[in-house]
Amino acid sequence: MIENDKTESWLQANFYVAILVLLVYVFMPFFWSSWATAHCEEDAYYYFAIARNLADGKGITYNGEWTNGFQPLWLFFLSPIFLFKSSLIFPLKLALLVGGLFFLLGGFMVYRSGLLLFSEKSLARFSAILWLTSVFAFEQSVNGLETGLYFFCLSLLVYVYLKRIRLNENPGLRDWVYLGLLSGICFLARIDVCLILIPLWIAGGWHSYRADKIGARALCAENVETKVSRTTRKNLYFIFIGFLVFLALALPWVFYNLWLWANPLPVSALFAKLQFWQKMTFKWRAVMSIKALLRLPIFYPFSFYTFFRHWNRLNFILLVIGSGIWLVLFIFDRKLREKVLRLPLISFIFAGAFLTLGYLIPITAHWFIPRYLSPLILLLSFYIAIFWHHYLRKVPVLFGIICACLVFVLVYLDFYGVMYKQMNQKYYMNFYRLENIEWIKKNLPENAPIGCFQSGIYHYYLTPEGYTVYNLDGKMSISAYKALKGNYLGSYIRDKGIVYVIDWPQYLQPFFRNYKMERDKDYRILATLGSDSLAEMLYNNRE
Repeated sequence: MIENDKTESWLQANFYVAILVLLVYVFMPFFWSSWATAHCEEDAYYYFAIARNLADGKGITYNGEWTNGFQPLWLFFLSPIFLFKSSLIFPLKLALLVGGLFFLLGGFMVYRSGLLLFSEKSLARFSAILWLTSVFAFEQSVNGLETGLYFFCLSLLVYVYLKRIRLNENPGLRDWVYLGLLSGICFLARIDVCLILIPLWIAGGWHSYRADKIGARALCAENVETKVSRTTRKNLYFIFIGFLVFLALALPWVFYNLWLWANPLPVSALFAKLQFWQKMTFKWRAVMSIKALLRLPIFYPFSFYTFFRHWNRLNFILLVIGSGIWLVLFIFDRKLREKVLRLPLISFIFAGAFLTLGYLIPITAHWFIPRYLSPLILLLSFYIAIFWHHYLRKVPVLFGIICACLVFVLVYLDFYGVMYKQMNQKYYMNFYRLENIEWIKKNLPENAPIGCFQSGIYHYYLTPEGYTVYNLDGKMSISAYKALKGNYLGSYIRDKGIVYVIDWPQYLQPFFRNYKMERDKDYRILATLGSDSLAEMLYNNRE
């Protein structure tokens, strides 16, 4: 009992320290503008541009063209920010704050779910600590994208599923309606959550059926099969109503996509398949997926790959060793194995498998694919909590030191990572592209349209100055997507009157090569800006 009290005290102290550190972190952009610039991903600027247009009454448009290259829930969270005519940097700061706060709320929901799963409060608290100190999950929540909101919605879904369905002996209509409501909200947060929802709903329905059958036998009903049949029909009705609630939230987004371009998926979910600069084989995607899965375990706080990517091989080896140790202990430690298998989370394991296969097979993987698989961190936090707690619960001081190390690594990687970016700005996209924008303002005329494969940050900052910036990679622009798919992007650029194309050489060189353009004849490089090249399109002797 004394050991449990000491363990709980250590965990409680580290839990509150982690929350305090994260709160300081998410409010830092309001005291240091470069902090916000260092964090916002290129894709976040697409959200800001569309949200600004929506707030200005221009509809869901990007550069005058209706678009669906976004996740709707996050977009509608951002839009009200632009009703206030503030500086261009203020929405970035607020987006980082909101994403970080949603991440913290996700930690609270992990704790609540842990209380449902474990009889020991310390296990629930440690699960939350593992989540809060996951550098990768937190990093993805404070990048201006929808990830922090998605994490919170998913953690809420896990809690509702466990409390209302999986651990409920007799789920009723209200329980399934709650699950349908949360499923729909998660769908609006990220459409690929369907890969998680499918096994979740199947497992919930199966659990409900088994509970009815066991309940009928326990009551010694004279006709068990008739009793089960009646309750099954009733439960199917409940499930159907819950599913209708899900559809009521999900279908408007699907119908909007169908109306816009006769496809249920947003263009941003498909654009990567058409990149002529990024040819990928199944073998390459498989290797990337394996690396992604190895990066996701809660061992990740000890990984320096987040900020020091040249340590990739060492990082990979260490994660293989760490995951291997966990697997060996699971196989040979019977008590640990029993604790793990007792968790009612088998449906989430299948959900994780669905999610992984969904990105491994039909969708072209990116180098940042771990962001797409990051929902698995939520599941792993419960399993890894059992692993650490099983071996360290009798040594409270050591347990506390482990937690303190997790918090320290969180502080070190997050705060030092930002400082490292500040001291080496020329190596980081956002900083040098802001310098590029200043160069463009001084040297290029406003009436000369600009095309970018990665157009987010350029569009966000240059459009208010009177420039026209087109998206060329198809992530935002359906017309550009169709041009890429039809292999007539060169004609598309000419038809739009685009005079300058700016982007990374790995984007531009394959583009020029694909359309057999010759330098100084069909185009010329005006300047090399940071890691970008600015090309003026001449179109001499071009059809």
